[in-house]
Amino acid sequence: MWMISPNVQRLVLSALAPVIELLAPPRCGICDCEGALLCPACRDQWIPTRPELVPATGLRAAAALGPYEGGLGAAIRTTKYGGVPGLARELGLALGPAIAYVTRTAPYQATLVPIPTDQGRVHERGFDHALLIAEAAGLASSGWPA
Repeated sequence: MWMISPNVQRLVLSALAPVIELLAPPRCGICDCEGALLCPACRDQWIPTRPELVPATGLRAAAALGPYEGGLGAAIRTTKYGGVPGLARELGLALGPAIAYVTRTAPYQATLVPIPTDQGRVHERGFDHALLIAEAAGLASSGWPA
């Protein structure tokens, strides 16, 4: 029997993710129901409509979508480890209002900075989830179509 290493499996799945997303119905990154990458019920329950301001050492202001636990954490883990880069766009769009709030209320120019992802992990996954989330968030908060 021929065995494929887990790294090769992840790489193939990451490369095929866009094709799979086109051919297979999307599934919720939190509850796994069919129909959307973030179903309306999970979006209502786990994605806040108001930004969460967080303490940021060395920064004047910072905002987050929410804590890395519960459904939001599940969605982020599904994006990272489940090979669902389209979910990163959904999370980034949801993060847009938090960034817009900081930008609107800050007496200075705000800068969106994704936490860098280890390049080995990017290679394994086939995409940089933090960069995809940041790009979608930046577009959503600037008023440009994402």
